[in-house]
Amino acid sequence: MAHKFGSLVFTPVVKDLQERYGSRRQYAKMEKIGASPDACGAENP
Repeated sequence: MAHKFGSLVFTPVVKDLQERYGSRRQYAKMEKIGASPDACGAENP
């Protein structure tokens, strides 16, 4: 089963750090639109 990359990397802790260092707004846009078609799983090693 494949998982969207963003769901694995945009954990609450990561989001908090992004807020702290000023990059959350940019990453939130990417997360919202699904900018990356990358997936992790057996289909995409």
